[in-house]
Amino acid sequence: MPETVKYVVRMAKMQERLRLRCRFGIPDSRALTVRPSARGDAFGIHRRIACLLSDAGFDVRSVERLDTHPVWRVNLRRGSVPRASVTRAVCDIVGGFLRPEGVVYPGRDDGPVIIGDRITVGFILESGATGKLSYSRGVETVFLPGHNN
Repeated sequence: MPETVKYVVRMAKMQERLRLRCRFGIPDSRALTVRPSARGDAFGIHRRIACLLSDAGFDVRSVERLDTHPVWRVNLRRGSVPRASVTRAVCDIVGGFLRPEGVVYPGRDDGPVIIGDRITVGFILESGATGKLSYSRGVETVFLPGHNN
C-alpha cells in the first residue's frame, strides 16, 4: 500500500475519533496516558494538543501559551505527513481540538503558516497555563515566564 494511501486511512480514522469525541464529549483517552507534570495538570492542554498532532504524524517541536494574551503557538515539522495534506490535516486536528472549547478555528486560508517542512499554528484559547513545553531532542522541557532565563 503506498504511503499516501496509508496516511489518508490513518487521517480518516483520526477524524472519526475526533468527531465522536467532540459530539459526545468523550475525553481524550491519550491525555490520560501522558505522564503528569510536577505542577499538576497545568500543562495538560499543551500535552493534549502535542499528542494529537504527533499521532497524526507531525514532529511537535514546542507548544506555547503566551503570557501577555490568551494566544497559543505550536511549532512543528511535517514528519511523515505528505506535503499535499499538511494544511488540511492541521486545520482538522486543531479545529477538532478547539470545537469542544467553543472556539472556531479559521479556515484553510487563515490557518497554519508553512515554510518548507516547518509549520507554525496559532489560535486563541482562554484556558491553559502560560508557559512553553519544548520537545527538543525528544525530551519534554517546561519553560515558565520569568523563571528559565
